[in-house]
Amino acid sequence: MNDYTNMPDVVLHGKVEEATTVLIEEYAAYGVTEAEIEILGDTNVEFDQDISLAATLENSRKAAVASKNAKRAELAFGMGTVAKKIYANPAVDDAMLSKIGLSPRPVYGSRTTPKIPTNLVATAFSDGRVSLKWGRNGSSTSTIFTIWAIGETGDWDLVSSTGRTKITLSGFTPGEFKSFKVTATVNNQTSPASNIATIYEMGGTSSLSIAA
Repeated sequence: MNDYTNMPDVVLHGKVEEATTVLIEEYAAYGVTEAEIEILGDTNVEFDQDISLAATLENSRKAAVASKNAKRAELAFGMGTVAKKIYANPAVDDAMLSKIGLSPRPVYGSRTTPKIPTNLVATAFSDGRVSLKWGRNGSSTSTIFTIWAIGETGDWDLVSSTGRTKITLSGFTPGEFKSFKVTATVNNQTSPASNIATIYEMGGTSSLSIAA
């Protein structure tokens, strides 16, 4: 017996078309009605149209999947590049990483963990230079120190970085209040900030209250 149920679509369509071509003329000889053969033929025509539509949609689906996969690869590469740049920035701490869905930097052990810089001292000069020095506090020689500054208003700004424990900066306005702090970074880990050192007074008073 013919197993029409499990035939491939194109094979089934061909078999029915072959049979109905004969049966539409000789239906009586085969003991079937003309109406049955007409219905069978019409259904086969619609089936052929659906085969073509399904093939078109399948090709469109494959094209859509290929386009999606290409964009996925482009997106993953782009995000990976941005993430590497962010991890390399010592100003970005673990809280900031978490805020954008990135994992915290790995901890490699106390030997390579940056310590908080200590005893930060700032000395201002009349030509706009500021000399800063601080203690290494046991941080390794590969540690990079980042210097931050803030005025009477605004946020902390990154102004410089160095591998040494002292630096002289220029371009500051003599007599204008400015505070400084230093962080230490090694192996993609950044320490909390040092104490705050201030040049000149804010608001004519020696009192200072600035969050580190």
